[in-house]
Amino acid sequence: MGFGEQTDVLEAFAPERRKALALFRASVTLADVDLERVSAPVAHTASSSFPARYGWLRPWRARGLSRAGRHAEAWQVRYEDWLARPVDIVAVHTLAVEALRVFADGTETDSQRRLASARQAMACWAMVLHSTSYWEELARRSGHPWTPDERKDASDQVAERIRQVLRDDDRTTERPVVDSLELTWDVELAAARCLAGVLATTDCGWPVQAGSDLTFGPGFLDLLRSAGAPWEALAEEIDAWVSDAGRSGEASGDRLRDLMSPEGHYTMLLETGRFDQVIAALEAGTATEPRTPEDAGPPHGPQRVLGAALVARALDHLKAKRWSEAVRDFEDAASAGASLTLHEEEIGRAGRQAGLALVQNRVRPDWQAYAGLLQRALDLAPEDEELKRNLAVGCVHLGRQAQQQGDQDRARARFAQAYELDPSNETVVAALNESDTRWAEDLLEKQPVSVLTRAITELRRILDRDATLRPVRKALATALYERSLDVALTGARAEAMGLMREARGLLEPGSDDWSPGRGPKEAVANGLCERAFPVNVSDEDELRHALDVIAVARTYEVLPGVADEQAALLAHLVGLLCRNEDYDEAIRLVRRCPRDAEDRSGLDRAVAEAYAGRARRRLSEGDTAAAHADVRAVRKYDPTHPLALFGPGDADQLW
Repeated sequence: MGFGEQTDVLEAFAPERRKALALFRASVTLADVDLERVSAPVAHTASSSFPARYGWLRPWRARGLSRAGRHAEAWQVRYEDWLARPVDIVAVHTLAVEALRVFADGTETDSQRRLASARQAMACWAMVLHSTSYWEELARRSGHPWTPDERKDASDQVAERIRQVLRDDDRTTERPVVDSLELTWDVELAAARCLAGVLATTDCGWPVQAGSDLTFGPGFLDLLRSAGAPWEALAEEIDAWVSDAGRSGEASGDRLRDLMSPEGHYTMLLETGRFDQVIAALEAGTATEPRTPEDAGPPHGPQRVLGAALVARALDHLKAKRWSEAVRDFEDAASAGASLTLHEEEIGRAGRQAGLALVQNRVRPDWQAYAGLLQRALDLAPEDEELKRNLAVGCVHLGRQAQQQGDQDRARARFAQAYELDPSNETVVAALNESDTRWAEDLLEKQPVSVLTRAITELRRILDRDATLRPVRKALATALYERSLDVALTGARAEAMGLMREARGLLEPGSDDWSPGRGPKEAVANGLCERAFPVNVSDEDELRHALDVIAVARTYEVLPGVADEQAALLAHLVGLLCRNEDYDEAIRLVRRCPRDAEDRSGLDRAVAEAYAGRARRRLSEGDTAAAHADVRAVRKYDPTHPLALFGPGDADQLW
């Protein structure tokens, strides 16, 4: 039949005219009432145009309007009848028939109403075709028992005829695929079928109390929401039930949740392999902004569907051996929040094959691009051991290139990265040892005291990997030695001694860097004394620093000849202070001269000159007694001092 033609339906779904007329005549409530007036539908309204007492007349009135070709009016009456009993399969079936007639006959000029009729028809027909009670009643009324195969064939035929009508309309109006009515129809059918399967296998309480065989898609759920209370509340219960089914871990529950969601049409496109259309549509939308590290929890809505579409396209790239494209889609899927745990094997294979294409059979292999691509794949599949080994090879090649360019630091970083990826690879270990040896030798030459702590940490790490590297052992011993001297100057005696012992243990017996029999104390003292010299004797600050360092060294061990060196440095410092007429401090410095100094003649002469200078100053100030005391000190330290206190011809009162 054509969808716009008038066709009788079973008595179960529309009472025959004679029965309705008999009821009309028997009803006293209809006395003096104009039937046409009370049953005329009101356009564009969800409220019933029938008084409550005449509600039983709706099916009869709708049938009459439909036979008269007034399908739009009949559809309105059927909709009002459905509003009174939204989950009654009889009302759903008659609304489905009438709504489809309105859409198919082409007489409705309002495009929005025509589109609404199509959506109602699809929602209701999907429910009818998957209702067990509908087929049972049809079998009872027709007298023909429907076998499962017959039922499926009949259902498929009806569904296909509806699909053809929708497809023709999509083609005429040039609707995009993602917005097409045909796709909406497929989603309704798939969701109703999936819901039936979930109901058959789950123990969850189905919220629809009128019958557990009533299954439908998202379109019918939207119709329920529009029916007002209490149906809106029922729709919310069904939403919650679907969400619970999606969290059950069952594949059917996940699929039902996806089909019933606002992104159900994207799910259907994915199932039919049209992921390019899904990705293009979602990436063009504003709801698919890239996720940030602050976005907690699994993705929802468009982001979740976009991730699934990208994963599906990546797997399709794998089948076609488009390796680089597959890696890129897997990356984009991860950015959309998709979980790639189940696809790490495919990611690893795509990364390895894409990398090989960049270096295999190439005159000039692009190792930089190779390592970059494998690193991207490894970020997505961090447990892929073969991917790690291949990336380690790429890092070694990049390290060799950096060495050829003279960038030893970059080369060493690449070799270290390769070792972290594949520590059992002998080539990697050899390359890293060679690089570490060069770095250690360079460290010995430059001795960057300012970075000793970092150098010590790095050298220890190298020796933990391979304790036999002699240049590295020597470099670490030198760094520890210098660090020990630094710590000694801060007063941390125990730490300084510990560092010096560790340094001594790294050097082999008989090494030129360590005199036989020299202990940690002597080594610290000797090192500090070596730091004190040479000294610029004309620089007061250098002299003071050298004297402080030597004083610390003597607390560890007194070395031969150091006392005389202290006395000499003190003499120079006293001389500088005398030139600045700072006689008091110059005289006080004599107390710092060690008692074991054998040659302090220079210091004595300098101190004598300091006393002489202060005597002159005191005499000029009129303090004769103090001046006489300073003169006596001059004679004590240097009896040969000329004591030129006055000019020629003056009486030498002091002398």
